[in-house]
Amino acid sequence: MGTTTSSGYVTSDGLDIYYEIHGGPPDGARAPFVLLPGGAMTIETAFADDLLPLLSRQRPVIAMEMQGHGHTGDRNGAITLDQMARDASAVLTHLQVARAHFIGHSLGALVSFGVAISHPEQVASITAVGATYTFDDM
Repeated sequence: MGTTTSSGYVTSDGLDIYYEIHGGPPDGARAPFVLLPGGAMTIETAFADDLLPLLSRQRPVIAMEMQGHGHTGDRNGAITLDQMARDASAVLTHLQVARAHFIGHSLGALVSFGVAISHPEQVASITAVGATYTFDDM
């Protein structure tokens, strides 16, 4: 799966959000990539075989597992995009990353949109793979 530089948890609104850093620590010189897997996926099942090693050769990559996915537990109540966007923002704040290039698959893309709406200063760009912009008519 490539070399994990580090991994850890950031507490956001009472939940420990899991993240991994690949390709070296973010250094402030270049905005890192942020990878957000789709629903019911983990970092390993979504990105490990191809995208993660490719991107981590170019710049640091921060991969996250959102609420109820992989290494991240669940909260009481509904899972919301707004909360997941706050969680992703909290990881970047904890890691002292000012701006990042988000790459989100499906649900991960929706979370990326949420970060762009609620914390636009943290988003350098978004690459949305297989995403809608609302849940209407789904």
